[in-house]
Amino acid sequence: MSLQLAEELAEPLRSHLPALASTLGQCMAAGVAFPVRLAALRATTNFILTLEGDKSCDVFQNLLPSMLETLTGALTGGQEVEAQEVLEALIEVADMHPRFLRKQLESVLNTMVQVSFNLNGTLWNPWHLRFA
Repeated sequence: MSLQLAEELAEPLRSHLPALASTLGQCMAAGVAFPVRLAALRATTNFILTLEGDKSCDVFQNLLPSMLETLTGALTGGQEVEAQEVLEALIEVADMHPRFLRKQLESVLNTMVQVSFNLNGTLWNPWHLRFA
């Protein structure tokens, strides 16, 4: 879902946010084909960007772990372009709604450490942190 489409649909769908979040969450679940997960993540971030106020975003809060798993799935699957798109979308959400990521900061930070290791060409291994 493009940002422009999300902006047009934001108001009519506002009363259906829980159902929308549930549907997008099902599309980002483990076991769903990666292109579907990626499309659901894009739709989710675009919709979040249209919302005003951090309270409006709370309904999407439980999707953040699936969003982060989509990012790590792209990295471990060697889909660097898609991983970059996901990361950029999450950065946009963080810019507009910093509290959205703050509520699950530990998961976000762990994922960013994993991204950093992958960008440096080092496979993710938590033992590196333990003995560093």
